[in-house]
Amino acid sequence: SEEHGWSVARRLALAQRLERGFASGGELDLRWSAALPAILAAYPGLELRPQTALVPIGPDPNSHLWEFWHVPSGEEPLRGADGKLVLTEEMGLVFVLIPGGSFWMGAQKSDPGGRNYDPQAASDESPVHEVALDAYFLSKYEMTQAQWLRSAGRNPSNYEPWRYFTSWNRAGKGWSGLHPVEQVSCSDCSDLLARLGLLLPTEARWEQGARGGTDSPWWTGKDVESLAGAANLSDRYAKEHGSETWQGWETNLDDGNTVHAEIGSYRANGFGLHDVVGNVCEWCGDLMGYYDNQARAGDGERKVTGAVARAYRGGSFDGVASNARSATRYGDSAELRVGGLGLRPAAGITP
Repeated sequence: SEEHGWSVARRLALAQRLERGFASGGELDLRWSAALPAILAAYPGLELRPQTALVPIGPDPNSHLWEFWHVPSGEEPLRGADGKLVLTEEMGLVFVLIPGGSFWMGAQKSDPGGRNYDPQAASDESPVHEVALDAYFLSKYEMTQAQWLRSAGRNPSNYEPWRYFTSWNRAGKGWSGLHPVEQVSCSDCSDLLARLGLLLPTEARWEQGARGGTDSPWWTGKDVESLAGAANLSDRYAKEHGSETWQGWETNLDDGNTVHAEIGSYRANGFGLHDVVGNVCEWCGDLMGYYDNQARAGDGERKVTGAVARAYRGGSFDGVASNARSATRYGDSAELRVGGLGLRPAAGITP
């Protein structure tokens, strides 16, 4: 349609906008020139040139990591007086530049004094192993229904305007386009993101981002109670407001939502990423395989043979906390579409 969808006319208009903006002396060229010295100072050793379709919007006031506006996906996000982003339905994706380096991936429950100890660790989360990653871009938030609609021309979500009830949140708010898109398959996500010059993160990139520099079961700590104010899970509020048939609840938590909440409703982790625990699960680009397949240095992709399932991470609003640990892994058909599964886009650095 003229209003929605990644039409030829819209693609042409975007290409012309980017061409003008990144031309010598253009608006986007000047913004990159002004920001680049500070970005390079904040990321020692990083080699970076202006990235087409991304525009620097400054560092997060808490994480101090630099953030970037993805032009094709919507309007520029603006910061309030406190330096935090003002979230609107019209805003484009915001990407955090995650520093390169090594981190310890996975979890184990055999050695309380060892790395990434987690008494709930599953066998497919071991062994704990070191993965070397280059710097990369990871979305600060889950992709929203409004952002998907602008690019795809339709909103596939189960919990969309006509299927969302005000009783599902404590504030009594109606639906908004800031809710995360869901009921999208891995294939749907890969196809759409390719048109936007983006991709799904590898499991390694996702886990490094979700941990935010921590080695505990959740980035908030080792106890379920630490998730208060930081996660949207199956909890006391959900049990009392429409989820009576679900399998389990964290009755010592109350996040004020039954199903998914608007992005950014809960505390961010150390990298400034929101909703990496709960809200909706998030597709990754990897085939689901055991960790005896070595992760490739740079992006963490694994060479997996004989597998067809695609990985997804992070837990969702209808699951308990153990399903949303930083190391928890799931896999299913690339065509799976359910109401608790969405995405967090990523991008590598173009040389």
